[in-house]
Amino acid sequence: MAGRNTDDDLSDYLTRENVARVERVMNETMWRQAFPWALPVYTYDSFLKAVAKYPKFCGEAQDSSTEESLTRACQYEMATFLAHVKHESGSLQYVNEDGCPQGKHCSYRDEKNVLYPPAKGQKYFGRGAL
Repeated sequence: MAGRNTDDDLSDYLTRENVARVERVMNETMWRQAFPWALPVYTYDSFLKAVAKYPKFCGEAQDSSTEESLTRACQYEMATFLAHVKHESGSLQYVNEDGCPQGKHCSYRDEKNVLYPPAKGQKYFGRGAL
């Protein structure tokens, strides 16, 4: 998500402008249609709380600060973000890196990669849940 996160108390997350904008762009029914097989950990409400932690996500537009331009920018930002979510999490069906046992850190070193060889002494890991 865009920008730095905030450590604010999230008890008022539904009143935040960027959260309200996200709700207008994608409501809970649309969320469930987009992710019908999502694991219980991936709720719409949890998504909104995550949005609240990043005020710039659906909170800024390049061309102006009118609500129309902010909403248009949010539509593009949501489409881009959710496309990555669908791809990287199997449409919210995975919490852990695919092929890596739960609770383990799997290293993805490819010693045979000539173009991008791994640095000596470094380990590479999947990032886990979004």
